[in-house]
Amino acid sequence: MGRSSDARLPPSKILVAITLKRSFAVAEVWPGAAFGARMVALANSKTLTFLSILIVTLSIVLQALAPDFVGTIGPASVGHEQGLAYTVELKQTSQSPFWNLAAGDNDSGSFSKLVLFEDGQQLHQAHALHDDIRLLGKGRYSHWGSYLYFSSTDATAPSGGLHVYSFRVPQRIPAWLWVGALGCTVILLFQGLFGSRSVSRVVIVASIIGVLIYFVFLASVLWGSWALIDLQPDSKGYLVPAATALFEDHWLRASRPFGYSLLAYEAIKLGGSLHALVLTQLVLYVTASLLLYTAIFVPLFASFNLVFERVKAVTVAHIFAAATVLVYFLLSSYYLSTVFYVAPELVSSVTALSALSLCLILLINNRHPLVISAAFALAAAACAALLVGFKPSMSATAGLTLVLAACGLVLHRRNLSRLGLGLVLATMLAMPTAVLVVDGYFARKYHDTSWDLFGPVTAFCNNAPLIADNLQTPDSAGNRLLGKTGASEVAAFLRAVMNQPDGGYRIEGYNGDGFCVYNFGEWRSRLENKYFGANTQEVARTYRWLIIGSILEAPGSYAKRVLTQMKAYVTRKQMTCGALRQQQRNVTNWSVVDRLVAKYGLGPTDQSFPSTPGADSVCGPLAQMVNGLQLPVISVAVILALISCVWRRSRQREASPGARAVLLSTGFWLSGAIIVALTETFDVYRYVTVMFPVFIATFAIAIGHIVEMTASYVQSRLGLARCAQVERAGFVSDAISPR
Repeated sequence: MGRSSDARLPPSKILVAITLKRSFAVAEVWPGAAFGARMVALANSKTLTFLSILIVTLSIVLQALAPDFVGTIGPASVGHEQGLAYTVELKQTSQSPFWNLAAGDNDSGSFSKLVLFEDGQQLHQAHALHDDIRLLGKGRYSHWGSYLYFSSTDATAPSGGLHVYSFRVPQRIPAWLWVGALGCTVILLFQGLFGSRSVSRVVIVASIIGVLIYFVFLASVLWGSWALIDLQPDSKGYLVPAATALFEDHWLRASRPFGYSLLAYEAIKLGGSLHALVLTQLVLYVTASLLLYTAIFVPLFASFNLVFERVKAVTVAHIFAAATVLVYFLLSSYYLSTVFYVAPELVSSVTALSALSLCLILLINNRHPLVISAAFALAAAACAALLVGFKPSMSATAGLTLVLAACGLVLHRRNLSRLGLGLVLATMLAMPTAVLVVDGYFARKYHDTSWDLFGPVTAFCNNAPLIADNLQTPDSAGNRLLGKTGASEVAAFLRAVMNQPDGGYRIEGYNGDGFCVYNFGEWRSRLENKYFGANTQEVARTYRWLIIGSILEAPGSYAKRVLTQMKAYVTRKQMTCGALRQQQRNVTNWSVVDRLVAKYGLGPTDQSFPSTPGADSVCGPLAQMVNGLQLPVISVAVILALISCVWRRSRQREASPGARAVLLSTGFWLSGAIIVALTETFDVYRYVTVMFPVFIATFAIAIGHIVEMTASYVQSRLGLARCAQVERAGFVSDAISPR
């Protein structure tokens, strides 16, 4: 017998009914649920869906097609600031009030794209320090906030009218439109969560179309940009072996790990130009977005599938992953610049992201066929080997990849014999080991002393305060190793190094690379010959024992330095909207590299690197938001994940996919700098850049896990866990009558 129409049901059961039944008079059953009914109606409103899609798509298209604004600076509007610097407030004179000028440089991370012209000739010294503009002039300028600080090339006053100054600056859509687009994105996420299956499918299709449209604009921006190449001082170490191999028609490894040099050699040989190397890195940059999508979708789908039905889980995971891909492009101005830099930072970064994606697939889903699981594990081991070959300082990430891939393989061992499991694990371990063996073979064959000494020497120099204190302590490890006289002379050398000014790197703690390794290299070499050993191996061994002894006798000081380094890495703003826009270096005294440049060409010089569509207007505020939320979001997610793991473990249940994904991705992010932090003081920002896509993945997974835990808690409190519970309660069919 059914319930009467005026029966009052608990609010939790009414909300269950709202979720299951879309068309009924909720207010007739429970007047307090009228608001819930309106929310359900909005969640299933196709008109609202298409309107939201239209606004988001329109915002993307308008921003991508936004024209540059070209203006002229009138002499009367120019004011004298200080020295050679003059200022003008940029006021748009366009007839259309719709567009806004892109923001100038500021402390929140915005990075100006303004280009200044003097008599029609582009001035190239942009983003100059204001003191340099005041003191040096020579056409330096800076777009800061809404003001332009600039100087003439000949020290004349721009306010005198001797030169005509004009500028070109990108425009952006008004703030109300991109805020509206953000709100519409939230509406689409809400409809994906609480709407019907048909609405969820529409949201998925619309988001896919939106991402494809963005990729079209991205391709138009990046097409042809591989002609831009930036030679930095580090380029010599990577181009010398590649150039030697190209000209002598055989592979020669000299200095540095051979992985990136081999990549450069193959790219230039097959492509016939240095542009081919940049094109390879550009392809990897775009490929990283697909890896990022995989790294987000796999764990979030597995997590949300425990809370929502399958279609909704797919919808929410897809929206998170697609939004993360767009954020990756919008915030990657600085990261994109590394594409054009001849160094292994970008390829190492994409390799680390590949390793993270493979480990997530292995550990989140343990239902893969045995062959597929073994293939994923071997692919992860290959990534670990590439990390060692490209950037040995990321050995911690490589080691973590091997451990996690092995754990994932063990989870699939049900149909694998012990012999088969042992063979696969041995093959995985052999890959990075082979890279080290080959690296050592080339080093011995071509007498590369840096292979033995580079790591120990930099660790020695960057731990100068710790080692100097140890050497000046009676009966210390350093005194026993070098003798009293040797300890005194080496300590004097380190004190002299420590008294030199900072080398200018963005570091935390003490950096002794510049003077200890290079400027005072001859002094250090004399000490090596006198006290450290007769050959390279003995010298390297003495450095290692000296470092280890100093650490063991002062573990507190060493731990404090390591924690300072890791704190600097974790708290550093992970997002920046700047770009490497340096004029191409004139490579001199590198005979084989000069020959390579002359033969294979570098393309146009002194050009700004491209930026992704929408980055000029969105990157600044978006980066500021992410930088402000990075620690709270990741910390909360890690705490929730640990609580979830402990709670499930106490009930003899497996940890949730979301919790595992949060802990795994956070471990990957931290591993990017831990080896260097353990041995030396490092350029923090370089490793922040290398781990940029891994951080984006970690941040997105953390947000997804928080949403999953919140939804799970709400459902457990409101009785929305499973439809089966509603069926067993037997109240839906009795109490609610469809219209």
